[in-house]
Amino acid sequence: MMRSISLFGLAVVAIITSLPAEACRCPIYDTEEMARTAFQEADLVFMGTAVSTSPALVPDERGEALSTTQFSLNRVFVGNGDGAVDIIHRGMRNRNLCGPYFDDGSSYLVLAYEEDGLLVTTVCNSYSEDYITDAMHTVLNAIVTSEE
Repeated sequence: MMRSISLFGLAVVAIITSLPAEACRCPIYDTEEMARTAFQEADLVFMGTAVSTSPALVPDERGEALSTTQFSLNRVFVGNGDGAVDIIHRGMRNRNLCGPYFDDGSSYLVLAYEEDGLLVTTVCNSYSEDYITDAMHTVLNAIVTSEE
């Protein structure tokens, strides 16, 4: 009996360690300088509402499926955008990937980058309203104020 429990335990460990390890650790933009730099490096920074997510037509560099989320643009801080935009990203809820995951109807701050003519983002560059730091708010408010 003890031997079968040990073999079962080894099998579980083998399965878990064979799963892909994804490091979903992201920098926290907790200083205005860090937030300003992140916004300046992005091609498009916006606050938008997720409308729908679907499989993307292009895979990533490893051949893994990507997703496309359409956003209704509420406010553009950096770059140009009008009305709606499609953003390519990793992760569908049914896959073991490191997001981001966008809920339809929810608002997000998204930092997008142009790659091969497409706008892409990562889990580290998209934030629900609860995760926007004070430093990020300060820099975004400064951008809005400078536009007025």
